[in-house]
Amino acid sequence: MISYQQKVSREGKPYKEITSVEQFDSYEEAEAYLLSQESANYKIVSDNPFISPVPLEALKHYTLIHSSASYTRHPGGKTIPSVKIFEYID
Repeated sequence: MISYQQKVSREGKPYKEITSVEQFDSYEEAEAYLLSQESANYKIVSDNPFISPVPLEALKHYTLIHSSASYTRHPGGKTIPSVKIFEYID
């Protein structure tokens, strides 16, 4: 969970400055904390781009049709194909 302030740079461009970081053991705890805040300037986030900070339903009607031979190591140490291509099946 992060909290932030809306700011404007010297060049006049808007940006968000993170003002605090909280860590929770579960999504439900983070959501309860988020709902208890009066400000809307809170977001549930993850520092790992491969792990969603919020529960997601599995995608349906997709079939893996290609997986590259080259691999990438993500922050958790696991290696995964650099590219995966899926086809939507109606």
